[in-house]
Amino acid sequence: NDGNGGLFKSIYSLANGQGGGEMMQLGGFHSSVTVKGDIVAYDNNGYWYVADRSVTATSFGYGARLMGCALDVVGGNDAGLVLMRGYVRIASSQMNGYGDGNDARGKPLYLSTNAGEFDLSGSTTSGDINRVVGYLVDTDGTDFLVYFCPDNTWVEVS
Repeated sequence: NDGNGGLFKSIYSLANGQGGGEMMQLGGFHSSVTVKGDIVAYDNNGYWYVADRSVTATSFGYGARLMGCALDVVGGNDAGLVLMRGYVRIASSQMNGYGDGNDARGKPLYLSTNAGEFDLSGSTTSGDINRVVGYLVDTDGTDFLVYFCPDNTWVEVS
């Protein structure tokens, strides 16, 4: 292996917001879904909304709902298409807590306070929901390959 072989080569062959694995197209995207690769949560109205770890968005909080990773945006040809579990490439603007020299490969990723984004650390803010949404597989310095696999369990910070 040349250090970038096998699975890791796929970060170079995917565009941001592209991925593969278990996917489904259900409902539609709310107008808040404007970036491919956003973490989204399914609402009781039949729409996918960008998710964050704050419970203020609804009485139950989007961080505790069925989650996916948007593979299109509102108004796109594949609106409502989400990755339920699998690999996705995201832009650096969608990853919080990563810095140059930060060896974070293999570490868990959490739902962020910034809507739709990933975070390398959980929250300590009372009322926030901590939920692992995947793992960082690789980075080329500007983009990230994520194994998206949202945990079925979550914890509300007291």
